[in-house]
Amino acid sequence: RRRFELERPAGFVGLLPFIVAVWVGLSLLALLSGYLTLAYFLAVKLL
Repeated sequence: RRRFELERPAGFVGLLPFIVAVWVGLSLLALLSGYLTLAYFLAVKLL
């Protein structure tokens, strides 16, 4: 039982960087699409 208790946090810690990478990637994607939408609207207004 002790080995199982020791392995479980290690597995969670191993998953943590993956979760952080996915979160950062999604936020960057949302930011990029927001900038593209803003640039598109500005171009339409100016032209």
